[in-house]
Amino acid sequence: MSNATPESMPPPPAPERIRPAAAANIGPRGQRQRNGIGLVVLLAAIVAGVLGIVYEVNPWIRISLFVPFFFAYLALFQAKAKTCVFLVAKGQCDLDAGRQPVTNPELQAVLRSKSRWIYGKSIVAAIVWTFLFFVLEKDWWQSLQQQPVVIAPPAAAPPSRPGPLAVPIPGPIAAPAPTTQPAEPEPP
Repeated sequence: MSNATPESMPPPPAPERIRPAAAANIGPRGQRQRNGIGLVVLLAAIVAGVLGIVYEVNPWIRISLFVPFFFAYLALFQAKAKTCVFLVAKGQCDLDAGRQPVTNPELQAVLRSKSRWIYGKSIVAAIVWTFLFFVLEKDWWQSLQQQPVVIAPPAAAPPSRPGPLAVPIPGPIAAPAPTTQPAEPEPP
């Protein structure tokens, strides 16, 4: 037996905390897939937005560009964070060896936090792009190059109407202007 007492024994090492940057639930193949899909959808959304401006599509219809911009940035941010938000929702990971359950509760919490950030950043990026294509018009570049329009201050205000106690001042009354009407032919 050893002479070590519980007081003299060192405490057990604390479990290492999972760093959010190290937490991942997709591998390099999943990252490549999401980068490719994200770039293609982003390019298609930009082309659709430019065509909407060129053909003067109603800006309220161009708001529908939010959907492809959201999914494009969702894929791009997932690839960057190495986190698939859909797998996080299922409690799974796919590190290029097939889907497996995530059993570590601390890892699950970190991945859920990362997925919320991914959703938030995707929404903000989609709103910015959608707003840009909502506001821009066909001749926006020409309107930026025009000279600024200086608005002159308004002319002096006309005199106000007299109040209820004001007495009108009589002045010369102008006779109505004579009107000339064509003479009617006399009946025979």
